[in-house]
Amino acid sequence: EHYMRQPWLFHTQNNTNNLINKLMNECNRVTMGIIQPTLQLNAKLMVAMSICIALFIYNPIVSIIVGLILSFSYFIIYKIVRNELEANGEKISNFQSKRIKSMAEGLGGIRDILLYGRQKRFIKNYSNFSSVWAQAYAKNYAIGLLPRYIIELIGLGTIIFLILYLLFLNNNTFSIILPTLSVFAIAGYKLLPAFQQVYASLSSLKSEGKAFYNLRGDLIKSFLNKEIKLNLKNSNLNFDK
Repeated sequence: EHYMRQPWLFHTQNNTNNLINKLMNECNRVTMGIIQPTLQLNAKLMVAMSICIALFIYNPIVSIIVGLILSFSYFIIYKIVRNELEANGEKISNFQSKRIKSMAEGLGGIRDILLYGRQKRFIKNYSNFSSVWAQAYAKNYAIGLLPRYIIELIGLGTIIFLILYLLFLNNNTFSIILPTLSVFAIAGYKLLPAFQQVYASLSSLKSEGKAFYNLRGDLIKSFLNKEIKLNLKNSNLNFDK
């Protein structure tokens, strides 16, 4: 709606392929990569917080130890990969725009391309742009999944540490620590996927942030234009003087 209501001068100053890219690609990335993960992030945070509070009430010391280990592990991993996520997100935006431009130029000028035998050049350009775009997309997808396996290993080590710690406190009597282990094992079964979803959502927000910034200016202008029209429509104009 925003683009269709712009004057002719706007369309002469803006490349149609860039507008198509924003509508077809960036809008989808904002929806699937920012809005949806934000909703999932809120839901999983509530689940994780509820379980953590219940565990803290049940056994504060062990809960703090386990919570710190898991939270610190995810924080370190996110700290390491966030710049890579942001850089790849920028590549996805830039090279998707180039792919669309290459498609439009190639198919739009197909008559001249066939006459002059320039198919190879357009195919090569499209292939190069697609390769960079696909690699950036694949890297961000892999980064979003990677911590799951690392955290599973850390979680296993934490459980072993927890067993040794509880045995030490209870004079090596396994029957005493069994209920506590059972509670934390069940909680861990629910907590790890929740933590993984929180991390994946944060990774997606970082990765797809470029798409939002590409649309932000247009969204703000569109909103302001609607507000101005609404105010003009609802206001009583005074023709005095």
